[in-house]
Amino acid sequence: MKSVQFFVICCVSLLGIFPVAASAQRFDISTDGKEVTDQNTGLIWRRCAEGLAWDGVSSCTGTFFSGTHEQALSLAVSQANLGRTLTPLTPWRLPNVKELSSIVDTSLSSPATNAVFPSVPVNAGNSKFWSSTPYVYNSANAWYVDFQDGYVGNTTRSSTWFVRLVRSRL
Repeated sequence: MKSVQFFVICCVSLLGIFPVAASAQRFDISTDGKEVTDQNTGLIWRRCAEGLAWDGVSSCTGTFFSGTHEQALSLAVSQANLGRTLTPLTPWRLPNVKELSSIVDTSLSSPATNAVFPSVPVNAGNSKFWSSTPYVYNSANAWYVDFQDGYVGNTTRSSTWFVRLVRSRL
């Protein structure tokens, strides 16, 4: 009887651990700590927002890049062409709104994203990141994702928001 009780306690304990272990494995951090692979989507993200650099320990340092939608697209193009090598990866690019919102965790706030993405600028009251997705009903607008609460919206392309780049395997 004691062995049955022990077995039941072990099973109940393990069931409580499985969801935590599964969610912890969603993001795979590169050995140098500069990139994060999302196991759910296969996308590879820069760990730090543009303008920042991974400090090699636990955070990102530097000054956030903030620009218009056109400047964000130009930055992505410049990063795509920077140091291109023959790898099985696509160049860095501005993510579409669906991709960008995929790293939002609405069970969290300020920031609404996993801790593998440190240094999200929520303290300044501006935590919006540009996507590459145009707003089809008004060509002067584009979509963004707010990493304070996960809100997805659109605004004029002349607004100045932050940038996070993504790429994928070929």
